[in-house]
Amino acid sequence: MSQEPINSQSGLFEQPPPVHRKVENFEVVPAQRVLRLPPYMFGRINQLLYDKRVAGHDVIDLGMGNPSDPPQDFVIEKLTEAAHDPRNHGYSKSNGLLNLRRELASKYLKRYGARIDPNSEAIVCLGSKEGFSHMCLAMMGPGDTAIVPAPYFPVHTYAVALASGNTIALEVADSEQFLRDIEFTCEHLFPKPKLLIINYPHNPSTVTIEPEFYVDVVRLARKYGFMVISDFAYADVGFDGYQPPSFLATPGAIDVGVEFTTMSKGYNMAGWCVGF
Repeated sequence: MSQEPINSQSGLFEQPPPVHRKVENFEVVPAQRVLRLPPYMFGRINQLLYDKRVAGHDVIDLGMGNPSDPPQDFVIEKLTEAAHDPRNHGYSKSNGLLNLRRELASKYLKRYGARIDPNSEAIVCLGSKEGFSHMCLAMMGPGDTAIVPAPYFPVHTYAVALASGNTIALEVADSEQFLRDIEFTCEHLFPKPKLLIINYPHNPSTVTIEPEFYVDVVRLARKYGFMVISDFAYADVGFDGYQPPSFLATPGAIDVGVEFTTMSKGYNMAGWCVGF
């Protein structure tokens, strides 16, 4: 688990660097899929921050994309109200509150023109990364391959590795070339890729696309039989009048893929871990 600063100005951390203990004649051996994982990027960054701050350096943290502003006051008030309701301290429905799913479907229809059935096509997750990781576990297995964008956000490869799958990273700087590379990979790889992971607006490159791009993605998914996972974490991050399009607004997209989005960015609720 990465160590996140309590206050980026104070330099305090929730805990010191982990202590590794060795016990004579006893060893815990993780599964091979865990051993395949590289060191977690944000864990390494936070360790560097910790070391620098302990040494007395003034460090500006550009690592994690934590919002700089708090949620709206009425959101916090509603959380406080909900915390005092004893009904909210039991197990919740596995797919999330129906009214919340209805609001999500309503937002998708109003903003993107995408029709989503809140009963069968929407689910609430403990953050979009949790949903993304579980989707990879459900879809991938040994010998399966996923195409991921390059450069990639860590979970795009870590989740596939934990599912015992392999990844092929394709550059996203040129969207048309990215599509050509997808087709080339599908034509020459055996077995063919099982998943295509896309992330627009793209982190960390900031590459954006227009709706026509997704039309080609759906066409390729149908042609080569892969599933699409759209990481739409930055749905609310657009500038100069640009509105990031939703993959699910594309005709036929809901038949070949899913989309994950989150309340972390647009609603300043990163610590709440609410995704869909």
